[in-house]
Amino acid sequence: QMAELVTQAKELAVQAGNGSTSDQNLQQMQTVFQKKLEEMVAIANTTDANGKYLFAGTNADTPAYSMVGNTIEYRGNDGQKSLAISDTRQIAISEPGSTIFGNGNNVANPADDDSFFGIMVRFNNLLTAGKNATFGGPPPRTYDQELTAVMAGMDQGLQSVVTAEASVGSRQLEAQNAGNLGEDLSLVYAKTRSNLEDLDVPKAASDLAMAQMALQASQLSFSKVQGMSLFNYI
Repeated sequence: QMAELVTQAKELAVQAGNGSTSDQNLQQMQTVFQKKLEEMVAIANTTDANGKYLFAGTNADTPAYSMVGNTIEYRGNDGQKSLAISDTRQIAISEPGSTIFGNGNNVANPADDDSFFGIMVRFNNLLTAGKNATFGGPPPRTYDQELTAVMAGMDQGLQSVVTAEASVGSRQLEAQNAGNLGEDLSLVYAKTRSNLEDLDVPKAASDLAMAQMALQASQLSFSKVQGMSLFNYI
């Protein structure tokens, strides 16, 4: 979802660079983009089924980002929650928004902020100000210079989102492999049960209990990871 919104923002930026675009056109585009910016913040504040904020790090009871006017601020932390999928392996089951979307534009000089949301707010301001305005500095940038910087920042922002998607995808695959391991252990469980009569009963019962415990642990880990809606929003 976020990647799609960034792509749409880039398309608006391309239109804003058209020489025939008037300030009135830019105002109309700003109205459209303002809604997209609000959608971006809403996605960054997505919650799971338990009402926990997915991108707030370990501070999951607080919205990851606040937006007041043109100021966006990160309220979470840089922590990650993890889950053991085996005796020796843990995987992260949360992704702090600061690593994907940055810390917002509540900085000393927001006009020059090149973080994810900093760039988006700069584009919003550019559309509002029009083609005769100057931006940031010193030295101040012209409309064309600011638009070029914003478009480059959007490309970097999209790359950040895609990189996060790849990271989350690799962890999802690892979780799926843990689920496959659970299915294999289920076969071991069934085979052990069917051969009880041919084996030493105390030893077989012990092996069966161990296999069942491993299966339950693997299936529980897999179901927890698969149920996370984090995978669906970046």
